[in-house]
Amino acid sequence: MIAATVLLLASLGLAHAFTSAGLAGKRSEREEVARHSLEQVAEEICNSPYAQLLSWHGATRDFGDHTVIVEARASSPRLILVECAAIDDTTLQVLARVATYKAES
Repeated sequence: MIAATVLLLASLGLAHAFTSAGLAGKRSEREEVARHSLEQVAEEICNSPYAQLLSWHGATRDFGDHTVIVEARASSPRLILVECAAIDDTTLQVLARVATYKAES
């Protein structure tokens, strides 16, 4: 009876470990996909002329299971802060975030 209980507890511990590892792997994969989405949007923004950067404020890009939201605001007369966040559409959790400044040339 004691051996069966020990075996059961050990099995439950292993099952939990494998489940946790699987969930962590999926979360990591989703974060990687979100970072790739952020890179795509950031590249679009970087190709925009300085005068049009503020028009990105409030822009969204849907990538299926997550959305990238852009905020752009002037932080000084010749410097614009652009922030992008990838948000999980189901949980509304921030998967990844990136921010950069762009100066008027």
